[in-house]
Amino acid sequence: MGIGTDFTACTMVPTTAGGVPLHDLPQFRERPHAYVKLWKHHAAQPQADRINELAHARREPWINRYGGLISSEWEFAKGLQLLEEDPEVYAATERWVEAADWIVWQLGGTYERNACTAGYKGILQEGHYPSREFLAALNPAFEDFVDDKLDHPIGQLGDVAGHLTARAAAWTGLPQGIAVAVGNVDAHVTAPAARAIAPGRMVAIMGTSTCHVMNHDELREVPGMCGVVDGGITKGSFGYEAGQSGVGDIFAWFTRELGAPRPGTPPMRPGSPCTNTSRRWGP
Repeated sequence: MGIGTDFTACTMVPTTAGGVPLHDLPQFRERPHAYVKLWKHHAAQPQADRINELAHARREPWINRYGGLISSEWEFAKGLQLLEEDPEVYAATERWVEAADWIVWQLGGTYERNACTAGYKGILQEGHYPSREFLAALNPAFEDFVDDKLDHPIGQLGDVAGHLTARAAAWTGLPQGIAVAVGNVDAHVTAPAARAIAPGRMVAIMGTSTCHVMNHDELREVPGMCGVVDGGITKGSFGYEAGQSGVGDIFAWFTRELGAPRPGTPPMRPGSPCTNTSRRWGP
């Protein structure tokens, strides 16, 4: 009947206008910045710091929608890093594409930016990105970033983005022409999958990080959260996202404090609050 996909965000692909990743072009195969930047790529932290400092200095209204901080994992920080560390690859990038949207583009033949990543990761609020003046203040060569590489129709979650092409039908074994849904983020698809989209119903999705997502019919700006986006989880509601980024450390703590000792493991320190229970817990 149809196919829907999700992808971990914010994973960015620099492409040509036709969607060809730059690393597939012979002249860029040895250029690291021509390759996909995975969500967990944090090398753009200096750029993120500058975005945050400038946004607060200028009192940009959108910064409060993100709890006061833009992440180094997101679209603008990674784009600014690309410009400043490899201007040639940046100039050749005609589309700065979320992987969630690139997959849909390949399946259905249509490029639409999905409302979830555009809002949470691309600083799109109430139909507007950060202004050209703001971008130029970061770097004069960054002024046209939105107009040249980012501005594109926004697809609402759950809508049809295109229909499975003959080429993609051959890849997947699915019937040509079936509906291809607008892309989405792996965490945010969980709320409708769990049928937890009523206002105030929160879902915690555990993985490398833990995302807490919740719909509501009221708009609030909450310090420290990842963001609030109109239609970010389902159309017609404000979607809220927050969470914990140190889940690997939490699991490590749990294993260390509550797990049964293994051969060669130093004994638990005296006075640990979990010393007794640790002898009863384990694989």
